[in-house]
Amino acid sequence: MSAPDTNLEKQKSRHWPAIAGILVALGLGVIIGLVLAGGTDVNDAPVTPAETSAITPAQVHAVAA
Repeated sequence: MSAPDTNLEKQKSRHWPAIAGILVALGLGVIIGLVLAGGTDVNDAPVTPAETSAITPAQVHAVAA
């Protein structure tokens, strides 16, 4: 059910801070996502798959031997 006396102008003025906060949070999320998805290290060198894994296969074999 809807309210019997809907005042759209009053609702617009009461909801704009919440909508602005949502838009700011969304924008920050996009910026952080783009930064994290960049795929480069500090020196702008491309990150290789070997650098992304915590333990390389060679290290596993060295520990097992």
